[in-house]
Amino acid sequence: MKWFAIVVFLLAIVSSALANPPIPDGWRIPTEADYTFDWKDSILKGSIPFHVTADFNGDNVPDDAYILLSTHSKAWAVFVILHTKDGKSAFIKLDENDGQTPPQLMGLAIVQPGDYETACGKGYYECDPNDPDSLHLDLPAIDYFEFESAELFIWWDKQTKSFHRTWISD
Repeated sequence: MKWFAIVVFLLAIVSSALANPPIPDGWRIPTEADYTFDWKDSILKGSIPFHVTADFNGDNVPDDAYILLSTHSKAWAVFVILHTKDGKSAFIKLDENDGQTPPQLMGLAIVQPGDYETACGKGYYECDPNDPDSLHLDLPAIDYFEFESAELFIWWDKQTKSFHRTWISD
Protein backbone atom coordinates (compact mmCIF):
# COMPACT_ATOMS: atom_id res chain seq x y z
CA MET A 1 0.00 0.00 0.00
CA LYS A 2 2.87 2.36 0.80
CA TRP A 3 4.43 1.84 -2.65
CA PHE A 4 1.09 2.45 -4.31
CA ALA A 5 0.75 5.79 -2.49
CA ILE A 6 4.28 6.77 -3.52
CA VAL A 7 3.60 5.90 -7.18
CA VAL A 8 0.31 7.85 -7.16
CA PHE A 9 2.09 10.83 -5.59
CA LEU A 10 4.89 10.74 -8.18
CA LEU A 11 2.44 10.46 -11.06
CA ALA A 12 0.56 13.47 -9.69
CA ILE A 13 3.82 15.43 -9.65
CA VAL A 14 4.62 14.35 -13.22
CA SER A 15 1.11 15.28 -14.39
CA SER A 16 1.19 18.71 -12.80
CA ALA A 17 4.72 19.41 -14.06
CA LEU A 18 3.65 18.61 -17.62
CA ALA A 19 0.23 20.28 -17.57
CA ASN A 20 -0.51 22.10 -20.83
CA PRO A 21 3.00 22.79 -22.14
CA PRO A 22 3.24 23.96 -25.75
CA ILE A 23 3.80 20.88 -27.92
CA PRO A 24 4.42 20.73 -31.70
CA ASP A 25 1.51 19.54 -33.83
CA GLY A 26 1.55 15.80 -34.47
CA TRP A 27 3.35 15.01 -31.21
CA ARG A 28 2.28 14.22 -27.66
CA ILE A 29 3.72 13.95 -24.19
CA PRO A 30 4.00 10.36 -22.94
CA THR A 31 1.12 9.22 -20.76
CA GLU A 32 1.02 6.77 -17.88
CA ALA A 33 0.39 3.96 -20.37
CA ASP A 34 3.79 4.72 -21.94
CA TYR A 35 5.71 4.14 -18.69
CA THR A 36 7.31 0.82 -19.61
CA PHE A 37 10.86 -0.54 -19.75
CA ASP A 38 13.39 1.90 -18.26
CA TRP A 39 10.85 4.71 -17.95
CA LYS A 40 8.85 2.68 -15.43
CA ASP A 41 11.92 2.30 -13.21
CA SER A 42 12.77 6.01 -13.54
CA ILE A 43 9.27 7.14 -12.56
CA LEU A 44 9.36 4.85 -9.52
CA LYS A 45 12.67 6.47 -8.53
CA GLY A 46 11.09 9.92 -8.80
CA SER A 47 12.60 11.17 -12.07
CA ILE A 48 10.93 12.01 -15.36
CA PRO A 49 13.10 10.36 -18.04
CA PHE A 50 11.48 12.13 -21.01
CA HIS A 51 11.52 15.75 -19.83
CA VAL A 52 14.13 18.20 -18.53
CA THR A 53 14.07 21.94 -17.93
CA ALA A 54 17.00 24.37 -17.94
CA ASP A 55 18.12 27.60 -19.59
CA PHE A 56 19.81 25.92 -22.54
CA ASN A 57 20.46 29.06 -24.64
CA GLY A 58 21.51 31.49 -21.89
CA ASP A 59 18.66 34.01 -22.22
CA ASN A 60 17.64 33.64 -18.54
CA VAL A 61 14.37 31.91 -19.49
CA PRO A 62 13.94 28.20 -18.68
CA ASP A 63 13.56 25.97 -21.74
CA ASP A 64 12.22 22.42 -22.02
CA ALA A 65 13.50 19.29 -23.72
CA TYR A 66 11.18 16.34 -24.29
CA ILE A 67 11.06 12.93 -25.82
CA LEU A 68 7.69 13.23 -27.57
CA LEU A 69 5.67 10.48 -29.22
CA SER A 70 4.04 10.78 -32.62
CA THR A 71 0.26 10.98 -32.68
CA HIS A 72 0.24 9.18 -36.08
CA SER A 73 2.80 6.37 -35.82
CA LYS A 74 5.29 4.62 -33.55
CA ALA A 75 7.85 7.35 -34.24
CA TRP A 76 9.26 9.52 -31.47
CA ALA A 77 11.54 12.52 -31.38
CA VAL A 78 13.59 14.71 -29.08
CA PHE A 79 12.51 18.34 -29.12
CA VAL A 80 13.77 21.45 -27.40
CA ILE A 81 11.22 24.13 -26.74
CA LEU A 82 13.00 27.47 -26.42
CA HIS A 83 10.87 29.92 -24.48
CA THR A 84 11.19 33.71 -24.60
CA LYS A 85 10.44 36.39 -22.03
CA ASP A 86 7.40 37.49 -24.05
CA GLY A 87 5.84 34.00 -23.77
CA LYS A 88 6.58 32.74 -27.27
CA SER A 89 8.07 29.32 -27.96
CA ALA A 90 10.26 27.90 -30.73
CA PHE A 91 10.34 24.14 -31.38
CA ILE A 92 13.60 22.53 -32.47
CA LYS A 93 13.64 18.84 -33.39
CA LEU A 94 17.00 17.42 -32.32
CA ASP A 95 16.50 13.77 -33.19
CA GLU A 96 13.80 11.51 -34.62
CA ASN A 97 13.38 7.73 -34.53
CA ASP A 98 10.93 5.72 -36.62
CA GLY A 99 9.97 3.62 -33.61
CA GLN A 100 12.30 0.69 -34.30
CA THR A 101 13.91 1.56 -30.96
CA PRO A 102 11.32 1.98 -28.20
CA PRO A 103 11.49 5.50 -26.75
CA GLN A 104 11.38 3.99 -23.25
CA LEU A 105 14.97 2.80 -23.75
CA MET A 106 16.10 6.43 -24.04
CA GLY A 107 16.30 9.20 -21.51
CA LEU A 108 17.09 12.85 -20.93
CA ALA A 109 18.95 14.50 -18.06
CA ILE A 110 20.60 17.85 -17.40
CA VAL A 111 24.35 18.33 -17.81
CA GLN A 112 25.74 21.09 -15.61
CA PRO A 113 28.25 23.60 -17.01
CA GLY A 114 31.82 22.36 -16.76
CA ASP A 115 34.51 20.37 -18.52
CA TYR A 116 33.86 16.87 -19.87
CA GLU A 117 35.98 14.24 -21.58
CA THR A 118 34.38 13.16 -24.86
CA ALA A 119 34.09 9.66 -26.32
CA CYS A 120 37.08 10.17 -28.58
CA GLY A 121 39.01 11.71 -25.67
CA LYS A 122 38.35 8.51 -23.74
CA GLY A 123 39.78 6.52 -26.65
CA TYR A 124 36.53 5.04 -28.02
CA TYR A 125 37.64 6.20 -31.47
CA GLU A 126 40.16 8.57 -33.03
CA CYS A 127 39.29 12.26 -32.67
CA ASP A 128 38.90 14.33 -35.82
CA PRO A 129 38.96 18.16 -36.05
CA ASN A 130 35.18 18.38 -35.51
CA ASP A 131 35.28 15.98 -32.57
CA PRO A 132 37.32 17.37 -29.66
CA ASP A 133 38.80 15.23 -26.90
CA SER A 134 37.18 17.45 -24.29
CA LEU A 135 34.14 19.70 -24.12
CA HIS A 136 33.71 22.88 -22.08
CA LEU A 137 30.09 23.86 -21.39
CA ASP A 138 29.20 27.39 -20.28
CA LEU A 139 25.48 26.59 -20.10
CA PRO A 140 23.42 23.60 -18.99
CA ALA A 141 23.11 21.00 -21.73
CA ILE A 142 20.94 17.99 -22.51
CA ASP A 143 22.25 14.54 -21.69
CA TYR A 144 20.54 12.32 -24.29
CA PHE A 145 21.26 8.69 -23.59
CA GLU A 146 20.28 5.10 -24.05
CA PHE A 147 19.93 3.61 -20.57
CA GLU A 148 23.20 1.92 -19.58
CA SER A 149 24.65 2.46 -23.05
CA ALA A 150 25.49 5.32 -25.45
CA GLU A 151 25.37 8.95 -24.38
CA LEU A 152 25.68 12.29 -26.11
CA PHE A 153 25.47 15.87 -24.92
CA ILE A 154 23.37 18.33 -26.89
CA TRP A 155 24.55 21.84 -26.16
CA TRP A 156 23.89 25.40 -27.30
CA ASP A 157 26.62 27.26 -29.18
CA LYS A 158 26.21 30.98 -28.46
CA GLN A 159 28.16 31.99 -31.56
CA THR A 160 26.17 29.96 -34.10
CA LYS A 161 22.93 30.20 -32.07
CA SER A 162 22.31 26.51 -32.63
CA PHE A 163 22.53 23.16 -30.88
CA HIS A 164 25.50 20.85 -31.35
CA ARG A 165 26.07 17.20 -30.41
CA THR A 166 29.08 15.65 -28.78
CA TRP A 167 29.41 11.94 -28.04
CA ILE A 168 30.41 11.21 -24.46
CA SER A 169 30.25 7.41 -24.57
CA ASP A 170 29.36 4.79 -27.12
